[in-house]
Amino acid sequence: MTELTDSQRQAVTTDSRDVLVIAGAGSGKTRVLTERIKHLLTNCGASASDMLVLTFTRKAAAEMQSRLLATLGEGAERQLRGMLIGTFHSIALHILRAEGEVLGYNAKSITILDPDDADLLLKQCCSDLGYLHGKKWKGVTWKAVQAAREGRYHIGVACPEGASDPIRRILAEYDRQMFALNVMDFGKILSECHRLLHEHPEVLERWRQRIKHVLVDELQDTDEVQYRLHGFFAPPATFFGVGDRRQSIYGFRGSRPDLMTEQHPDAEIIDLRECFRCGDRIIKAANSLIGHNDDTLAQPMIGATGRIGDVVPMPGRSANISEIIGEEHTGLADTYR
Repeated sequence: MTELTDSQRQAVTTDSRDVLVIAGAGSGKTRVLTERIKHLLTNCGASASDMLVLTFTRKAAAEMQSRLLATLGEGAERQLRGMLIGTFHSIALHILRAEGEVLGYNAKSITILDPDDADLLLKQCCSDLGYLHGKKWKGVTWKAVQAAREGRYHIGVACPEGASDPIRRILAEYDRQMFALNVMDFGKILSECHRLLHEHPEVLERWRQRIKHVLVDELQDTDEVQYRLHGFFAPPATFFGVGDRRQSIYGFRGSRPDLMTEQHPDAEIIDLRECFRCGDRIIKAANSLIGHNDDTLAQPMIGATGRIGDVVPMPGRSANISEIIGEEHTGLADTYR
């Protein structure tokens, strides 16, 4: 295994209680997160049950667990026992199933609706209230109802501001029926966990007593509700967030990359500038393009592969790029690594 760079080592070993790691593409962010956890366990007296590690995908959580097992070596499974590591939704559901009785749920048997079943229930509510007759809509549209449901989950309110009265009634009935059935759709998991921790300080205090260190991956892609989830615990817990506003692509579903500095104005900022993925020409082209942004939080990336690389103009629509590279220009694949 290669040695950590100076900036990676600084991120892994810093004593700061509030840290933002700016991790550009190919800068080794997963390794830094893994080594940070190892450092807390082996050098700072932390235990796995002290930690909350939040990722955006189950795959990312599984990869981090795999790396931790490998880097900690013998006895790693025992050492990692009790760690809260997973997606925002899986951790929120874990908390709800442990504490949801205070909200009136049969907490241990809460069921999560898949998207198709959630849509069926929402349409049934529209029908029950007289806004849907067969396939004909009255006073609302299906697109507007869906958009209102999803929109509220990104900002953590019962109904988006400006929603019409019919949509307000539909969403209220949808919530009522989900509660009666002891079910939640995917978005409801986070909003109900937020309500639990906000309305029941005794529950929040129990979890604050447990969680001493919060680590978050892909911080630039979090929305307001996701930020509030880890904001309940850090502070007083330490905070270690890894992200890169240059890579934020989820604005369409409410991500707020500006919250990185808005919520952590006094954080120590550590910039991982070395890129271990791309050749120098590709990095130069990317820096030139990104340099037009107003964001000055991160410095330009630096090539660390020793490869020159190349940038090749290619015709066609952006949607077809993967097909072009994979099928028609297989020999150019290394150019884009």
